Amino acid sequence: ARVCTGPLAGTIRGLRDAVSVREIGESQVVEIRAASTSPRLAAEIADTVAEKYIERQLEAKYVAGGKATEWLEGRAGKLREDLNAAEKRVEDFRSTVIDSGKELTADLEPKIAEFAAQITRLTTELNDLIARREELALLSDTGNYVSLIEVVGLPVLADLHRQASELNTNISRLQAQFGPEYEAIEALRQTRDQVRASFEAEVANVISGLDVRIGVLGDRIAGLEGDLRAARQELLDRGLDELQLRELTREAEASREVYNQFLLRLKEARERSQFQSPDAWIASAAEIPPNPS
Repeated sequence: ARVCTGPLAGTIRGLRDAVSVREIGESQVVEIRAASTSPRLAAEIADTVAEKYIERQLEAKYVAGGKATEWLEGRAGKLREDLNAAEKRVEDFRSTVIDSGKELTADLEPKIAEFAAQITRLTTELNDLIARREELALLSDTGNYVSLIEVVGLPVLADLHRQASELNTNISRLQAQFGPEYEAIEALRQTRDQVRASFEAEVANVISGLDVRIGVLGDRIAGLEGDLRAARQELLDRGLDELQLRELTREAEASREVYNQFLLRLKEARERSQFQSPDAWIASAAEIPPNPS
């Protein structure tokens, strides 16, 4: 309890004793009574007490609303800082990926598919060349020159083979007619051997050409396989980068959602603080008794 001292202490005590407050029954109606030698003054005192009570209610609400608004403003400011930081992280990360010149997954996937298709095509071509080279070497080693000429398809080989066959025929004819020691036979043999050497040299050139093509294709395939591995690794790296970017974006969106919710609550709190209404009102003003006691 508060104790009043001073010149107005007696007046305040008298006023306090003259005012009484009671709840009517089980209702939420409160009756304020004031006693005074002046009926009009008694009514004014009762009305003034009721009005002051309502004013204090409004003041308390304004104070509480102001504190809530102040807290929401501070919280909204902190959330705005968090949102700015999250958006900056997204922008910095995106700028780093773009400025680095690295390709995105959408660009790498068709490139990887193209590398794989080229490797498949060149590998098929390489296998065909290896099989052809082995076939030519086998035909040459076994002396199957007729099949060899058909496989190679070079007119010069067919011409050399024809020349060698004609020389063999002439040698056989001269041996049968004049004997193996006939002088012209040795010259024909030398010519035949030269033709055979030319034939074998042409076959060797064909096989050597196949070896060169096989080596070139092997190098191209090896290079493409290296490019494919690098592209796949870059795809993995870019996938991780884009995953991190999506995570940072989600964090920024979540921060924006929380910030917007607090802005809405702050707006509602400000509106409530501007249009406060008391929890009680004066049901009826005090009446001046016509026959005061």
